[in-house]
Amino acid sequence: MSGSPPIEGAPTKEQKAMTQRNPASTNRPADDQQERFPESLVEEATTWFVRMTTGDASTEDRQLFQRWLEQSPTHWAAYSEAKKLWDELGQIPAPAAVSPTPSRRFTGWKPGLAACFALLACVLFGQSATLENLQSTYFTSVGEIRQITLSDRSVLFLNTDSAVNIEFTEHCRCITLLRGEAYFEVSKNPARPFEVHTGIGRTRAVGTAFSVRKTQQDTRVAVTEGRVEIASELNNAEFQSLLLNAGDTAFYDRNGVQPSGSHVADNTAAWRHGKLIFINRPLSEVVSELDRYHAGKIVLARQPGGEQHFTGVLNLQDTGQALMALEQTQSLSILEITPLLIFLRASH
Repeated sequence: MSGSPPIEGAPTKEQKAMTQRNPASTNRPADDQQERFPESLVEEATTWFVRMTTGDASTEDRQLFQRWLEQSPTHWAAYSEAKKLWDELGQIPAPAAVSPTPSRRFTGWKPGLAACFALLACVLFGQSATLENLQSTYFTSVGEIRQITLSDRSVLFLNTDSAVNIEFTEHCRCITLLRGEAYFEVSKNPARPFEVHTGIGRTRAVGTAFSVRKTQQDTRVAVTEGRVEIASELNNAEFQSLLLNAGDTAFYDRNGVQPSGSHVADNTAAWRHGKLIFINRPLSEVVSELDRYHAGKIVLARQPGGEQHFTGVLNLQDTGQALMALEQTQSLSILEITPLLIFLRASH
């Protein structure tokens, strides 16, 4: 990420004294920090940081910012903490400038906070899924899991933030996975193959159980029962296929199909029961997976001692409880800027 903005002006003696007595840059747990800084002050400091980082701040903005800093030593300390936090997040780019700016003057902190999160949404959350939802037969919102019985008596489990379009004909049961992940328990009917398409390939089954997950990079398939055939549409418009048995997993993209080993594939569909199972997985992967079920963003700061690993079961019914489990087992601190934006970082 590009460097964070310098703090306008030099600290007063009083501000320096306050920082020395109660430094914002200590490695205290996040709950201690939240006791020092009220939520309203954290919101103000974060909003100012985003506004000053964009490079779009006017002379008036800078003057108002300087006055805000000078109002209290705790303002300086809170802003320093926000700056330190973003400096730790080296994997996230600095917010880009937004233009035009509706108003140069803050009339209140709620509009300022809304602007802050509109900016963060552009950087962190990507494009809206509205169009895919309109094209779908069924979809889920973030954190929602649905079980649907189809007209052929097959059962569809739709994971968080996912969408499918269903087209059953006399000769084919065709499903297009537009976004996200789904698990299928397929009723047997050899005369009507069951196919799941993702735009770059397909998974075909007769009577079996399997999951398909579509990501920006590839499509991942895990088989828990029976056998399926997966086929990737290559860049030259030809297809490459592979047969998978129960317990097998594989992925495909425009470059072909790659098996990813045999294991207890049911772990990949544990979300159907409201759980996530991890066996010695990198902490960054665990947080990324949990983030899929959170209506906002969970960000893991760089780990100073190298990548940690996690083994355990997390409860999807309560992401707050899951975060507390990570906090307790991985020596992490939770910093909740708002319910939509949560940072995790090392406690020590």
